[in-house]
Amino acid sequence: MKWLSGVVDNALHPVLFLDYLKSGIPALCDGYPRILAVIGLTVALTYMNFRGLTTVGWVAVLLGANRK
Repeated sequence: MKWLSGVVDNALHPVLFLDYLKSGIPALCDGYPRILAVIGLTVALTYMNFRGLTTVGWVAVLLGANRK
């Protein structure tokens, strides 16, 4: 059940994130740019989950450090 939850979670977040970004980046509304972005984000999130909590924590710290 935990694996299924991770799969659904990794599929959901890229789509929601791109729906948020499409208001500022119209190229992400549809077509190949959106498909490539969804695949890229899904691969990145899957890799981070596969690597474990330490990797996810470091990515969160890096993203938070770049925020102003």
